Amino acid sequence: MRGTITFWSPKGFGFLAKDGGGETYVHVSQLRKSGCDDEPEIGESFDYSIDYTADGRSFAHSLRRTNE
Repeated sequence: MRGTITFWSPKGFGFLAKDGGGETYVHVSQLRKSGCDDEPEIGESFDYSIDYTADGRSFAHSLRRTNE
């Protein structure tokens, strides 16, 4: 999937607007696991995969910055 950062908190979480509609939660730990050492900027685009928590909430993982 591809999406754009619409919100980022200094507490280390934010949201990606999915191309085609909707939003996905993203946590700084998933960025670090993907090799992104600096925090994202509003409007920055990422390719990513979606996974689900045990209670069914979605989150982004395997994030990769795009070159747009």
